[in-house]
Amino acid sequence: MLVPIQHPFPVYYCRHGQTDWNRENRLQGHSDIPLNDKGCEQARAYGLTLRNLKIDWPRVSLFVSPLSRAQETLDLILDEIGGTEISPLTDDRLIELDLGSWNGMTIDDVRREYPEEWDSRRVNPWTSPVPDGESYADAEPRLRAFAMGLTGPSLVVGHGGTGRVLRGLLSHGDPAEFLKHGTRQDRIYVLENGQERCLPVLKG
Repeated sequence: MLVPIQHPFPVYYCRHGQTDWNRENRLQGHSDIPLNDKGCEQARAYGLTLRNLKIDWPRVSLFVSPLSRAQETLDLILDEIGGTEISPLTDDRLIELDLGSWNGMTIDDVRREYPEEWDSRRVNPWTSPVPDGESYADAEPRLRAFAMGLTGPSLVVGHGGTGRVLRGLLSHGDPAEFLKHGTRQDRIYVLENGQERCLPVLKG
């Protein structure tokens, strides 16, 4: 059990919108793949949903992964909410897990070419690393440091894998539990007081 981080203010977490590699079940990791048309629609849906929450945006800090799919997503979110006077901060700690030798491979290819490593990661995903890459446990210290540094309401735009870790840290802190749940591209996750709420996005 990890020690959870409980903040008395909301942290809104959005995974980047869809890319062509997402659609192909191709692992992206640190590969810098842009949004596709559906991903742009998903990003705008995030923005529409957030706009309707009546958030006091001048009080909200904005954080985003350095990868373009997350940057594009945040840009489209801000277009929908009408912008904010707060400048987004790119934070390298939010980058997706390094998937090493698996970057660019489809899941079917990984199962065929790395059967032992795939089975190990499936059985024990928290500590089993990707060849030449990271495990979830490897990424936890940087995401914990990020979470500990939050000082007020925040919007964070990141990725699926690192999003699981960050969400777990800001809620129950149980790796076995939060790794069971993917980070969807049609949900906004609200972390506050050690609890997570999941908001379906609105359609334009």
